[in-house]
Amino acid sequence: MKKLSRFEKIGLIAAVVVAGSFFYMKKVYEPQEKVLKATIVRLNKVVAERNALNEPRPANLIRKEIEGIREDLAEVEAQLSQVKAPTGADGEVTELLAEIATLTEQHALQVGGVEPLGKVTDQFFDRHAFQLELKGEFFDFLAFLEALRRLPDSVRADQVSLEALERGLRIQLKLMI
Repeated sequence: MKKLSRFEKIGLIAAVVVAGSFFYMKKVYEPQEKVLKATIVRLNKVVAERNALNEPRPANLIRKEIEGIREDLAEVEAQLSQVKAPTGADGEVTELLAEIATLTEQHALQVGGVEPLGKVTDQFFDRHAFQLELKGEFFDFLAFLEALRRLPDSVRADQVSLEALERGLRIQLKLMI
């Protein structure tokens, strides 16, 4: 075998260095670089989230939010002041029945009968139930129902049945007071 010349030795060494560098870059450096870049991206996200948590909101935004909450509270308190809290006492039920009788007169409905059905346990309250029979026109009955809805007391109409007469309607409904 012939001895390699100096130029051939340098070329061979250069080829080994280049091949070693290529395999090092491909098999060792690039996978670690990809892992490092992914880790940096995740770390930057975590740092950004942490910084966002630590930054206090501007005071003017907090003041506006508090003012909005105060306005909502005042509106709810105004609505609550108009609502009556029923206790279910007989006096309250009698007053409410008198008010309902007045509403029937105002809406041109004739009361055919009122039958107490006793106390009924509702989802939230114990209520007094009454079977009410009315006679009148359909639109007068609708106006009566709207007036019942606007009452500040809790009144619920159930089991409404309408029967056509020669003139007007016979209306039966169950009122829960």
